[in-house]
Amino acid sequence: MITRAYLIADPEVRADQMIGGMTALLRQILSLQGAGIVEVVLVGAAAQAYRPDARVRLDVRCAANLADREDRPAMVAVAGAVWTPTFVERLVSALVPAGSFLTSVRAGPFVIEPRTPADIDAATTLLMRSLYKPTDGIVSRYLNRRISLSISRRLLSSPITPNHLTAIATLFGLAGVVVAYRGGYWNLLGGAALLQMQSLLDGCDGEVARIKYQHSRIGEWFDQVADDVLNIAFLGAVGLALSRAGHAWASLVAGVSIACQVVYVIALYAGLVVKAGGRGSVATLRWWVDTPGEPSPVARVVGDLARRDFVCFFYLACAAANAIAIAFVWQAIVTVASAVVTSIGWLAFGGPVKRGRESFSAGPQTVSNRAALSPFSSQKR
Repeated sequence: MITRAYLIADPEVRADQMIGGMTALLRQILSLQGAGIVEVVLVGAAAQAYRPDARVRLDVRCAANLADREDRPAMVAVAGAVWTPTFVERLVSALVPAGSFLTSVRAGPFVIEPRTPADIDAATTLLMRSLYKPTDGIVSRYLNRRISLSISRRLLSSPITPNHLTAIATLFGLAGVVVAYRGGYWNLLGGAALLQMQSLLDGCDGEVARIKYQHSRIGEWFDQVADDVLNIAFLGAVGLALSRAGHAWASLVAGVSIACQVVYVIALYAGLVVKAGGRGSVATLRWWVDTPGEPSPVARVVGDLARRDFVCFFYLACAAANAIAIAFVWQAIVTVASAVVTSIGWLAFGGPVKRGRESFSAGPQTVSNRAALSPFSSQKR
């Protein structure tokens, strides 16, 4: 494994160029840190572009030229080059051939050395495309993510933080709850539209956090708890609206679902605190039904249909067709199933286990497995 990186100044590449809300050099250093690099050496004039940042925990030092290097595995790149996090993670973790000390990184499909305005735009596009996740549900893959990325890209140069975006999205969701509670076709349709807007914006906080390296446990918990509250609040609002409209069974279903949601969040939050070290992201946990390997087509479809992005969109579609009770019943079923899965996970299997780094990009199987366990989780940070 490579633990040292040399970043060499190139007169045609401005390492202090702002790309995605931060200088290209700072982005490089933070990405190397996330990949496991413990020491970065700035060679030549590259040091002039570096400004200390509280997020940088690795050792950063300067060298006059590459001749000052030590004979141990290291990577060499142009200071200010932009790459995807996945690319550098795989490069750093790769085995170094015997007798080889330097691994050179040059411009290519996953690395851009921005020299022109067109290169800078291409570098930002590369970063935004890297935000597509294998855990995205079907609605996120084909609708939400495309819109949220467009919004996030325009916010990168602004002072808006991920927590600001979570708060804005939550306000849309709360407005949807209030409007849906009033009942009637237009109120239920408006409430469902506001919930779908919250689901769409819910991706922006994580996108901005990953691009600008503004992750925090407070942000993870804020995002998770806000979604959990909105999920059950909207179900309760629709249930009461349906009950007042003559569907007496809806209030009973809402009551059972609320009880199951309480069981679910207790089991989930206990897993996050005890097994994930206090992280607030459901992606850090692996439950007993999360089996390795490629899922069957049926399992994949069921998993996609149980995810939060689909449920929110399904509410909008059913409300438009004046059949919101269908989406209400479907959310209730998934809520009860979540409580059962998490309860069995603790009672029979001792709770979840913490996922390793590889699990976050495990591929299509993660979509259906995590969906079945945490159906109302969205694009977490």
